[in-house]
Amino acid sequence: MNQEGLINAAKPRSILLSLAIGTVLCTALVGLIVGTTGCSPTDQPSVPSFGTLELNESELKEAIFEAIEIEDTVERTRRWVEVMDAVNEDNLAGGIAAFDERLNRVEDREIRYFANKWARIDAEGALNHILDDWRYPRPVNEAVQEVVYVWVRHGDSKAAREYAAPNFEGPIGGTRSPKKFVVLAILTALAAEGDFDELTKLLAAPHHPEDRELWLTNIMIEMNRVRGMQDVKGWISSIPSDAPNGLKLSALQRGIRWMAKMNVTQAAIWYEEVESEAGSVALLQPLMAVYGTYEPGNSILWIADREPTKERTSLARNVVRGWIDRGPEKADEAEAFLLENRENSLVRNDLLLLLANYYVANKRYREAADLVQTVPDDLITRSLSAVFAQWSSLDVEELNAYIEEKQISQEIVDHYRASVKANPIKTTRSRTAPPPKKKAK
Repeated sequence: MNQEGLINAAKPRSILLSLAIGTVLCTALVGLIVGTTGCSPTDQPSVPSFGTLELNESELKEAIFEAIEIEDTVERTRRWVEVMDAVNEDNLAGGIAAFDERLNRVEDREIRYFANKWARIDAEGALNHILDDWRYPRPVNEAVQEVVYVWVRHGDSKAAREYAAPNFEGPIGGTRSPKKFVVLAILTALAAEGDFDELTKLLAAPHHPEDRELWLTNIMIEMNRVRGMQDVKGWISSIPSDAPNGLKLSALQRGIRWMAKMNVTQAAIWYEEVESEAGSVALLQPLMAVYGTYEPGNSILWIADREPTKERTSLARNVVRGWIDRGPEKADEAEAFLLENRENSLVRNDLLLLLANYYVANKRYREAADLVQTVPDDLITRSLSAVFAQWSSLDVEELNAYIEEKQISQEIVDHYRASVKANPIKTTRSRTAPPPKKKAK
C-alpha cells in the first residue's frame, strides 16, 4: 500500500472505494510516463502516516463506528488518532452523535481523544452536554477531566474556574460525582501550568479530607510529569504554614514519601529543611517506611540525630524488627550493625533489647544475657529476669552455672525466680515413639 492509501485507511470503505480507483489510475498513468515507478517509490518501506483526513459529519460518525470495531490494539490506536485528527468545528456534531450512540463501546483513552478535540472547539458546550446527556459514570469522569484540563491549559483558565466555582464553596457530592472530577482537572491543569498561588488557594477551600488526599496525589503526579520533582518541592515549600485544613503538612507528607521512593537521601535532606514546621514529626513515618526498608542501618543512624520522641523510638524499632524478620542473612546484618553501634544512645537505650529478644527466640541465652547487661541500669533487672525465665525452661543447670560465673546479684535472681513461680513456663516434650497398644483380652 502506498503512502496515500495508508493516510486514508481510516475512511469508511464506501469512501475509500473512489480513492482506491484514483490510486490505480495514478499508478498506471505515472507508470506509462516514467516506466519504473508508481505514485510512491517501491524501494522505500511503507510506514503508517498520521495525515489529516477530510470528513463531513456523517463520514466522521461512520469512521468512529468502524474504529470501535477494530480489535488489534496498535491498529485501533493508529486509526483513532487519524480519525480524531479529522475532527473540526464543521463535523463535530457527527462525532458527538457517534459517542452518544456508542458510548458504552469506547475505551477510556478514546474518550479522552475526542474530549480533547471537543474542548478546543467548545469546552463549555462539551461539559454541558457530557454532564447532561451521558449516563455512564466512567466515560463521564474521563471526558470531564480531559475537557476541563484542556480548557484551563489551552483555553480560558478564568472561565473554567468560574464554571466550577460553586464546587469550591463546600463539600462535593458522592464519590463518583462528576463535579469532583471537574475540580480535580482544574487543579492538575493549574499544577501543570505552574500557577502555584491559585492552586494553593483552591486546595485550601473546604473539602472532604479524602478528596484533598486524592487531589494532592494527582496534582503531584501531573506536576512532576510536566515540570519535574523540584517544582513539586517548590510548590509545597510555597504553601503558608498556616494554610487552612492542615494543607501544608498533608502536602509535605505526600511529597516526602514520594521523594523517598525516588531518592531517599534527598527526601531526608528535605525533612531536615522543614523539621522546624509544626507537626513535622508526622513526616518521619512516610520517610522511614521507605528509608528503613532500603537502607535500614543508615536510616537508624539518621533518625538517631532527630529530636528524641516516642515516634522516633517506635519508628527505629520497626526498622530493626523488619530487618531481622527478612531472613537469616538480613538478621545477621542487623545483629552486626547493632553490636557495632551499641554506643549510640538510641541503639543502646531502645534497640539492643530487640536483638536480645532475637537471641532468646533462637535459644542463644548466654548471648542474650550478656547483651542485656549492657543496656541502661533501670532496664537490666526486668530484662535479665525475662531471659533467665526462658533459659530455665531449657537448661536450669546451665543457667545456674552462668549465674555463679557472672556473679549475678541476688536481687535479679530472686526477681527471676519469683516471675517463674508466678507465671510458670510450660514446656512440651515430644515422644520418640507412641505408647504400646494394650493387648486385647
